[in-house]
Amino acid sequence: MDISIQEIYLEKFKLNVTKHNKKLEVLGISPITYSIKNKRFIKIDKYAETLILDIEVNIPNELEYENWEIIAIREHLPNNLNLIYHINKKIEFNKDWNQLPSICEHCNINRFRKFTYIILEKSTNELKIIGSSCINDYTGHKNFEKSIKSIINSIKSLEGFTYPDDLIKIGSYYRVKFILSLASIIIKKLGWCPSSKGGLTKKAIESFITDPYEFRAKYTKDEINITEEDKDLAIKIIEYINTLDQDSSYISNLKALFSIGRVEKKHFGLIASAVQVYFNSLIKKVEVKSEFFGEKGTRYHDIQLKVHNIKYLTTNQYGYYGIDSYLITFIDENGNIFKWFTSKNNLEINITYKCSFTVKDHSEWNNIKETIINRVKDTTNKK
Repeated sequence: MDISIQEIYLEKFKLNVTKHNKKLEVLGISPITYSIKNKRFIKIDKYAETLILDIEVNIPNELEYENWEIIAIREHLPNNLNLIYHINKKIEFNKDWNQLPSICEHCNINRFRKFTYIILEKSTNELKIIGSSCINDYTGHKNFEKSIKSIINSIKSLEGFTYPDDLIKIGSYYRVKFILSLASIIIKKLGWCPSSKGGLTKKAIESFITDPYEFRAKYTKDEINITEEDKDLAIKIIEYINTLDQDSSYISNLKALFSIGRVEKKHFGLIASAVQVYFNSLIKKVEVKSEFFGEKGTRYHDIQLKVHNIKYLTTNQYGYYGIDSYLITFIDENGNIFKWFTSKNNLEINITYKCSFTVKDHSEWNNIKETIINRVKDTTNKK
């Protein structure tokens, strides 16, 4: 018997087999065995996939004797059709078994029966139908009917694990490249917020996938479309992470998930962090050139600044009490670093804007000169 189940049901399936094997042991019947023949992913909605296990279940064929052996069990339905439990695969399944009457060839009485048994007479190599009331007398074994019912219950229970048309989304998997592409778009728009600081990035990814209406209401009203450029960026991120030394569990875990190619929701935050690691690597390549820009208190107009990083700051970080805010890092054409703390953001990473701003302060971070600015206004489309 072949069945297919969602991976999340595997442990329950194993427990079920163990439970029924204990009953079969009491009846002196060998245990049910099984083997996983194949693993495959199938889509269950626009973004999610689930892992399906194709399992071959071997039903014990203890009920085989010198002169005869049981081939199949038929459970009769009120509509004159039958459920067929094909136990002995030596004889190929025959669709005509479903139409055979419920007459018993042992007592020759034709009446409605709940169960009948298809028996192979070895001496004549012919199939016979035996009713449930006659099976003990026919076989000469008083526990035959009880043993049969135990096997039927086992089969029914195992078949119950077969995945339905409406697959549950617990244990869903998502392609790594898709999550990386989506995370890069969200980080560009909303900034990076790790799980340790509230997990806005992970929550936004989950919201986009599970509730688009909530995503647009809570995070951004902009239309999110993954482009070929976003897909190429995901590949670059994977390639970059794979070049890093595996000297920490963090990098090791990322590489492991990348090699699998699919992740569960619980790993969204970890996958998204790889995007930020990649963005940070780009910033580090240019920060060393930075010099202070302008004079404190002076306002400058129409300066081209490229957004290199957006960091989401949760309440109580960096002295911003009571509100959430953003730390936006810019770089100009000379490699100078600018930083802007703001409570609202409409900018995106890797986009160059023409800006007007006031120099608030000059400072150094990790021995790198930075210009702190405020009252920033995007004048890119100013006429």
